[in-house]
Amino acid sequence: MKKRVALLVDGNSMAWRAFHAGWRKDKPDLEFEGKPTGMIFRFLRSIKMLLEQHTDIGWCKIAWDGGKPAFRTKLLPTYKQREQRDPQMMESFIVQERELIPLTAQLGVSGFRVIGWEADDLIGLQARVHGFHQLILYSGDRDMWQLVGNPNYQRVAVAFPQHADLLTPETFVKMVGFDSYKQWFWFRVLTGDASDKIPGVPSIGEKRAREIIESGWPYTDAPPKWAGTVAANKQTIDRNMKLMDLNFSSQILEREWRERKAAVSHYVAAQDLNAAKNTFKELGMFGQLEGWSRWADAFRRLS
Repeated sequence: MKKRVALLVDGNSMAWRAFHAGWRKDKPDLEFEGKPTGMIFRFLRSIKMLLEQHTDIGWCKIAWDGGKPAFRTKLLPTYKQREQRDPQMMESFIVQERELIPLTAQLGVSGFRVIGWEADDLIGLQARVHGFHQLILYSGDRDMWQLVGNPNYQRVAVAFPQHADLLTPETFVKMVGFDSYKQWFWFRVLTGDASDKIPGVPSIGEKRAREIIESGWPYTDAPPKWAGTVAANKQTIDRNMKLMDLNFSSQILEREWRERKAAVSHYVAAQDLNAAKNTFKELGMFGQLEGWSRWADAFRRLS
């Protein structure tokens, strides 16, 4: 029996990355007949490239954000609080997202979101219960790295945007610079995450955090010169641990799911490559139509 390999995409992470690669307020991105298309093209191209690189992938799904979990905003009210985004930028993104989702379904890619939960948490749950020979997570979010080599997440690898190698337990040291997912997770707990508005421990930057982690903390005492700082910031450390631990959050999500408290929005792929080809034409993606056979071959394997 052929071993099944699956690809699980962090939808919002990769969509925003694709969007910002071309968005300039004073310089229009790719568009056709007045409609923006750059994000759609770059998002799909990145998935196509992965499918071509890993020809054993036979299943693909996209996890989308459905909001911020209540437990995170309760722990940290400023969690992911951002300044209001430019209305023109948001309109461009939303218009393209609406076009992108049905097009991914035509290409054979399903998607889902859960109201009040982030894509990270959905991925954490899916990665814990998947039954594939290997699950490849495609995300620009470094939170995914804590799942690689974690015994709660068997046969999980992470694909980086524009990077040929997969992050696996065997490549972890070379690609991340820490011995294991444990060291990486505690490093993040100490340093925080500026993009998510999670403050780190005061006076401990990346260099000092690395020194503390490599000393064996938290499994042994912190180095004497930092022991006082670590002890004084136990509350911050405990808070960050809960905010960042995907195993912790996915268990809460799983419990809500089982108790039918989670509102799931799901769209099932109904692969129709002829319809996808017509959508490409409607979006003015003529360069891709010239190489349509490669696009069709890449997505045809999905089931």
